[in-house]
Amino acid sequence: MGARYEDSTQSVDSFQAFTLIPVPVKVNLDFDKLMPATTLTWEFADNWQARVGYSQTLSRPDLRELSPTRFRDEESGLLERGNPNLQVTELPNLDARVEHYFGQRQSFTLGVFYKDFKNPIERTFAREGDEFLRSFYNADSAELFGVEAEVEWSLPIDRWFAGSRFVDDRRFYVIANVTWTDSEITLNPDAARDRQTDSRRPLQGQSEWLGNLQLGYERHDGRERLALMINHAGERIRDVGLSGAPNQMETPPLMLDLVYARAFDVAARELEVSFSARNLLGEGYEVQQGGFVAERYDLGTSVSLGLSTKF
Repeated sequence: MGARYEDSTQSVDSFQAFTLIPVPVKVNLDFDKLMPATTLTWEFADNWQARVGYSQTLSRPDLRELSPTRFRDEESGLLERGNPNLQVTELPNLDARVEHYFGQRQSFTLGVFYKDFKNPIERTFAREGDEFLRSFYNADSAELFGVEAEVEWSLPIDRWFAGSRFVDDRRFYVIANVTWTDSEITLNPDAARDRQTDSRRPLQGQSEWLGNLQLGYERHDGRERLALMINHAGERIRDVGLSGAPNQMETPPLMLDLVYARAFDVAARELEVSFSARNLLGEGYEVQQGGFVAERYDLGTSVSLGLSTKF
């Protein structure tokens, strides 16, 4: 059991651009809160345990989200404007899980979690004259419930290829995680009618399904490691629709990445060479609105090499 007390002040001291005469912008957001946390663990059998936890956390707007100054988003090229009336999001969290440890660095976990948001911050659009800008607003509340399963398993490669020095020096493993989430946000009906199309919908940026799979090996002395990683995120709201327009729905690409690193001793100094290749499948990015493609582009495959040392 424990508690954390936070007292913070966020200050924006800027000016309005895109005006004939620069207009000063000053915003202060003060917030303080005592946040308790507790966890109960029950070891009900050998290598089995159950955990139940409760905690309170915060999510603060960043300074750019607080400033009403316009700026251009580097990825989309759209103009954005912060909201000086944003409030801190408060998140009480409940979670419960069962964990089974069936070997060294091998485990299986099944858990459920629940979050109750107060003043969640979402990205949407704001009307300014005859044009629309991206902006940020606090919803009244939101609820999120999810189920998560994760497994880490050391592959018995040493038994399949007994006597191989390459195999004996390395641990081969599989790590997999899948999460299902159901979320719903609630807006003030009057505010929703003025700004947003839907007063009840999933949280902006929250996918219903998330999945990760990692295959790899690592030397027992930690001087070499390789991992092939697959990451999946389901369809989610990128931007909340305004004034009757549908929400903009993004389909994140299925990412397949390869990462390799190995350490060498050169002149009594350890050097590490690393290599990574991202998006090996060449997946692209797409956003739809009302069944029509609003944005689409290729991400391409990126390759990088690195060299590092420690002093």
